[in-house]
Amino acid sequence: MKKLQKALLALLIVVVILASGLMLFLHLLSGDLGGSMSLAKVSKENLAHYEIVEITDDDFNKYPSLRELFENINGDGGEFISHASVRGRATDEIMSKYSVETDGQGKHIRKALFWNGDYYCILMARS
Repeated sequence: MKKLQKALLALLIVVVILASGLMLFLHLLSGDLGGSMSLAKVSKENLAHYEIVEITDDDFNKYPSLRELFENINGDGGEFISHASVRGRATDEIMSKYSVETDGQGKHIRKALFWNGDYYCILMARS
């Protein structure tokens, strides 16, 4: 009976280690997924629905994909006037700082980005 208990304990330890390793691997893998960003103008009449964030060179230096999004603005592109890809963990950071943030009660706070005299919003999509 003691041998059976030791074997079951050893099996349990191996299962826990394998499951932990798999969870860690999946967590690290999911953090490296990127996404895409689309930029749209926000009219001044709709600004009451947004939290205003002023974009600076520091933001562009920290997130090159954000710079690419603003540097490639094309006014003839329809509703979305610019697109850019974003990779890795920057996706979550850009989303919470510049697109939509969730507060402690689950309320979504949309961000309007002020840059070069105009207001914009970013739509984020994960890949």
